[in-house]
Amino acid sequence: MEKLTKNQTGIKCISYILVLALTLTITACSGLTGNLFIEEEVTFTNPTDGAILAGTLTRPSEKGVFPAVILISGSGLQDRDESVNGHKPFKVLAEHLTQNGIAVLRFDDRGVGKSTGNVWNATIEVFAGDALAGINYLKTCKNVNPYRIGIIGHSQGAMEGMMLASEYDDIAFLIMLGGPGIPWAENLVEANAENLKRQGKNKESIDAGSRLLKKMIPVMQTGRDYETTKNKLFEVIGEWKQSLTGLAKSEIEEFDKSHPGFWKTMASDYSTPIYMSAVNFNPSQYLENVHCPVLSIIGDKDVQVLSSLNNPALQYALDRGGNKNATVLEMNDINHMLQQCETGLTNEYAEIEESFNEDVLELITTWIHAQANVKPSDETLNKYRKQTHFTDPGEYAYLFKDLPESKEEICNLIKKQLIHPMEAGKMRDILPEGRGPEDGNFPIVSDMLRELIRRNQGGLTMDRKPEDRLIVACYHHALLLASILRSQGKSVRLRGGFARYFEDEMKVRFGHVICEVWNPDKEQWELIDPDRNYTRLSRNQFEFPAEAWHNFPNNNVRDVRYISSVGEGAQAILHALLLDNAFVVFNERNYWHTPSFLFSKDFVLDNLENEQLQVLNQIAALMIVPEANISKLQKLYDDNSFIHTHARSIMNYYEKIEDK
Repeated sequence: MEKLTKNQTGIKCISYILVLALTLTITACSGLTGNLFIEEEVTFTNPTDGAILAGTLTRPSEKGVFPAVILISGSGLQDRDESVNGHKPFKVLAEHLTQNGIAVLRFDDRGVGKSTGNVWNATIEVFAGDALAGINYLKTCKNVNPYRIGIIGHSQGAMEGMMLASEYDDIAFLIMLGGPGIPWAENLVEANAENLKRQGKNKESIDAGSRLLKKMIPVMQTGRDYETTKNKLFEVIGEWKQSLTGLAKSEIEEFDKSHPGFWKTMASDYSTPIYMSAVNFNPSQYLENVHCPVLSIIGDKDVQVLSSLNNPALQYALDRGGNKNATVLEMNDINHMLQQCETGLTNEYAEIEESFNEDVLELITTWIHAQANVKPSDETLNKYRKQTHFTDPGEYAYLFKDLPESKEEICNLIKKQLIHPMEAGKMRDILPEGRGPEDGNFPIVSDMLRELIRRNQGGLTMDRKPEDRLIVACYHHALLLASILRSQGKSVRLRGGFARYFEDEMKVRFGHVICEVWNPDKEQWELIDPDRNYTRLSRNQFEFPAEAWHNFPNNNVRDVRYISSVGEGAQAILHALLLDNAFVVFNERNYWHTPSFLFSKDFVLDNLENEQLQVLNQIAALMIVPEANISKLQKLYDDNSFIHTHARSIMNYYEKIEDK
């Protein structure tokens, strides 16, 4: 468990209440700053009972496909903003995330605002079903990546989130804010005692409160109907009051004078379906089956979900279930509402100026974005350090001796050995007549090096004349860079996709091959394009084909023209996708070795069988975060012959292209 020394805030939960009603409140909403975003009213339906849920979808205004989250509120009937005392924490959270490139769906609970649905019979399972309907709605939304939809659940919403994440593998991640790790009934007792302690109550009164709850819980756990359970609980309360003595008795007598009817209300509330479902809720039975990335945040001053008890239980359950990407945090000076606070008591919530602590907002945002950058295993990185048949310099390895370590210098050197065919067209006056693309003559690095030496004995020199260089495509540039870097012990892989830096000039996204190099200091992949001599590519300059494919069937990017050497549109995207897949799973190959179903002048996407489309969709989904899915990707290749590559000569390849 990790402890952060940051100022942060808290969130909502099921009401833990005894001597004072714990009203869940929230504070002021910060104004909208930064980039603009699009906000729209939406509705979706829970198919189980037909409840119509109304909400707000916020998404970035720029073009693209974005990760998304659904916000699930805490206990009590909440509107889409979790509004209390004029403050709107979910609105603040949604706007912050959207300004940082994440689409957000928040919605009115059933029976609240513009949402319909039976509230009386609603249990935690029913509310979770409403959230699931929202997730399924997000999968249909324009500009939302259906394979990167996660949950942010607050308190009871975290309970609903862990239920859903334990059952549905397509939930990309789970963030729990003030979510319990110990059984709800146990937390009810402990949190009530801590709350009374922080109020300055004496030990006698605190112990008395714990005794009452411990007598009520078995009645709630075994109750079968509302009326019977309510009457039995009221009996238990009456017997408890009769047993009080000393300070505890006098305090309750004073409390009764100012709160007439409180105990009847408490018995009535604790007999409702929502409490009856909560009292039997054990988080560990769900958390042990949650395998997606998890972030849990509980404030150290949260009096409703105690971090000291719940965090160890959360971590234990996630570890026991084998979750490899779980972060359990305790945030200093943060209450249950995710506000920076002094005491953490509920009566302080409305007095605090902020609605949602800025540090917590930044932490959540950073963590969500980090889930697209899962660290590769040591085994994977070792494999990317090894030369392949395509990158092995063979007997010409001596040419790499004493080359610079700087990636910038290496790319400069590569550009003095190779010319892209598009550049060659602009160099006709200084190139020998008849020289054209030579990709097929030098399919592997050792062949390239052999020819470079034949043309100029000086080796890999910055003084190489244009006529002594090879005219080869981006793929060959990437092969040579990978070969050099691997000889230096670096982990590097080729990546296929679409260079967005051609778009402004040519109005198309060309199929392109670059390199991805692992930076061990930053623990992240860095994109390098040796063909264009770009060593500091940002992620938004290069579009991976998995992202393009997710958008294309939903008409999200059909106004963008995708082109590769085999065709346009879906054909180009699938060509790049399967090439990229091959690079990632250590199956480097020439770009002209293409699956036969793509190698057709009559290619039509609709002609693919449903089973084939499902496989392609699976590959695209897994390639969003390839590090976590290499074995699955390899199995899909092994089990589906239609995506197997077929070796062919480049002349045959170009003949097919020209024929089209």
